[in-house]
Order: sequence, then structure tokens, then C-alpha cells
Amino acid sequence: MATQDLIEQRAKWGRLLGFARAARDESLDKLSQLDDRADLEVRQRYRTHAAEMSTIVLALYKDLEIVSTALIQELGPEEFAKLDATEG
Repeated sequence: MATQDLIEQRAKWGRLLGFARAARDESLDKLSQLDDRADLEVRQRYRTHAAEMSTIVLALYKDLEIVSTALIQELGPEEFAKLDATEG
């Protein structure tokens, strides 16, 4: 894969990771706001959604690690650090 393709893929997965983390955090926040009288089905729906988003977050982290490793090999550690700083 070309360096530019790796950079674009890393940026895309980074954005997806942000959305997945936000969705997971929102479900966990709503779950924590429910009181003990809340419908069990509603509580389970938030738990399930948070668990699914956590799985997606972990998968995206793995994908980002693979692409980042490939970029480090292509660019070298110093150039990758510069790229990482501009994206972060």
C-alpha cells in the first residue's frame, strides 16, 4: 500500500474510532443516569450497545496499530512522529 493510502486509511480509521468511542461513552453515560426503577429492557439495550461499541473500538485500535506500524516502516520513526503530531 502506498504511503499516502496508509495516511488516508489511518485518518479514516481515526475518525471512525472517535465516533465509536463517543457512541460507547454516550450509552454508558445514559446507563449510569438510569435509576433502579428503569425498565430492565432499556438498561439491557444500553449495556448491549456499549459492549458492541467497545468491540468496535478495540478492532479499530488494532487496525490503527497495523497501519501505524506500516507507516513507521515506510516513513521512519521521526517522520511518523511529525505526522502523528499534526494529526493529533
